[in-house]
Amino acid sequence: MTPEKTDGSDRETAYVIALRLLNYRFRSEAELRRKLREKDVASEAIDETIERLRRQGWIDDARFAVQYARSLLRKKKGRRRIEAELRELGVDDAVTRAAIAEAGEEHSEEAAVDALLAKKATSLQRKLGPEGLDDETGRKKLAAYLFSQGYDAPAVFAAIDRRRKNKQ
Repeated sequence: MTPEKTDGSDRETAYVIALRLLNYRFRSEAELRRKLREKDVASEAIDETIERLRRQGWIDDARFAVQYARSLLRKKKGRRRIEAELRELGVDDAVTRAAIAEAGEEHSEEAAVDALLAKKATSLQRKLGPEGLDDETGRKKLAAYLFSQGYDAPAVFAAIDRRRKNKQ
């Protein structure tokens, strides 16, 4: 397909490509547009395909964002990481915040960060020894890991403090 040409077969080809992409997993509108451009689909065919899919209920960034956020929260990813990933997928910031708030009602951030901390502490303890986690280096490694998973400083330091208190 060439970008200049948009006959009926181009629109159908674009639609079939889009459905195949959506069959794998739901996608944001921006992500789907990018994928179709990568396949050299004409802009007009992309616009028509997106509109058709929106009317059929296949594209809904708000629904996509909530599902995506729930999926990452189940994997114990932090809100900052979820925000960054949704932004990268082209989801509007307001939609992203609303989706994380809705999905977050079902998941305790404290429980998730504590579970990740316990898992990482176990693996680090093998490397650093039983007392290695209580020194500055161990705490920094634990904090860095939790930051990389998308948790903010108050959640990270509170989890490290809870862990330290529970050990005593």
